[in-house]
Amino acid sequence: MIHKLRWNPLTDMRTILSLFHSYVRRFGPDAVVVFDGYSCGPRVKDQEHQRRSAVVRLVAPCRKLTEDTTQIGPQEPFLANRSNKAAFIKLLKEYLEQTGIRVAQAEGDGDTEIVSGKWMDRDEGLDRE
Repeated sequence: MIHKLRWNPLTDMRTILSLFHSYVRRFGPDAVVVFDGYSCGPRVKDQEHQRRSAVVRLVAPCRKLTEDTTQIGPQEPFLANRSNKAAFIKLLKEYLEQTGIRVAQAEGDGDTEIVSGKWMDRDEGLDRE
């Protein structure tokens, strides 16, 4: 999801978070966002990450992110920096949860865990076994 939506390099973090919130809300009130985990060892999406890295010519410097951060910069170099990407996902998760969207962090590949039924909606909320 974080590569699907595009932002302008001069955009501030509040606008970016709002952009993602609006995108998720289009899927209805019961939408659940599942982020990939980045555990140790080989992962299903390693090749995709390498492909994206090969296309990016520059990697942005590390940024300390808050909702008040301004001028995030170009998206691909920003996300090519693993620290920036991890901080952005953490901030986005918190923002989406605060706005009532259910969010889960997979241990590995989120798509694989979704297909396996790990994140099935139950009366009590998300199944996180």
